Amino acid sequence: MNNSNFLAKNNLTNIFGGIIMALTSKELSFIEDMMGLEQLMVEKYKAAENMTQDEALRSKMKNAAECHQQHFQKLMGHLN
Repeated sequence: MNNSNFLAKNNLTNIFGGIIMALTSKELSFIEDMMGLEQLMVEKYKAAENMTQDEALRSKMKNAAECHQQHFQKLMGHLN
């Protein structure tokens, strides 16, 4: 099977419709590591949000947690 048939068969396209190459094991490992760090940041910011009484600070912590959750989801998208 040639490369273009493999890519077409496995739907490996980017958001612009162009064909992309499969991720290397090193790239996958990096994405997994980054996902772990993003998830850790979500947990830390949520914990900080729950520990403070200052509403402005709570809001900032909540926003930071949501931002890191979005990063996590974006990284997850690279694995799908």
